[in-house]
Amino acid sequence: MCTAVAIGIFSGIMSIGQAIAQNAAQNRAIEAANLSDQFQYEYNTLSAQNQRNFEANQETLRNEQMFQNEELALIAEANKMNQANQQIRQMQQKSAQETREAQLEAKEQKGTILATGRAGANVANLLADVNRELGKYDYYSDTNLAFATAGKQTEKVGFIAERASRIASISPYLKKTILDPMKPVPRPKVSLSPFSIGAGIMSGVNAGVNYNIMQQG
Repeated sequence: MCTAVAIGIFSGIMSIGQAIAQNAAQNRAIEAANLSDQFQYEYNTLSAQNQRNFEANQETLRNEQMFQNEELALIAEANKMNQANQQIRQMQQKSAQETREAQLEAKEQKGTILATGRAGANVANLLADVNRELGKYDYYSDTNLAFATAGKQTEKVGFIAERASRIASISPYLKKTILDPMKPVPRPKVSLSPFSIGAGIMSGVNAGVNYNIMQQG
């Protein structure tokens, strides 16, 4: 009988020990998993911050490019505008000079006609012809100057469009939104249940009973 009890106690202790060992192994696995989750979380957090820094740097670089591009576009437009305005002034000055020369030539022609000392319809007709030719010259000169000036004004409108197109060629950087990773929820440890202990005790009792039956048989 004592032997059966000893066997039962030993078997029960072994069963309970196995349950304790299994519980400890489960908790070690849970601790390792929690540690791995925390490490991954910290890595993802650092990676997210690095990505945010990268996006911020890209946005800063793009803004600098846009500023420089706009400055260069404005300078180019101003230079072309100044050149066009200078050409308009030169055309106006040239037209005015040619008009003065034509007026002076007409005056000389009138002087020559009057210097003959003749009078009458023929002289009046000659003077009228000079005035008519001078009027035609003034008309065509003014018309040509107006067309040339309009052409330069059209070029200036094109310079404005060119500047706008150049500025629009570089668009703002669309910065990506980088979210923080989700913080892991630690897995709870597993407690040794009373059922496991009870199962170990019952296993020992069964072992003792079975041993006693075998001895009696």
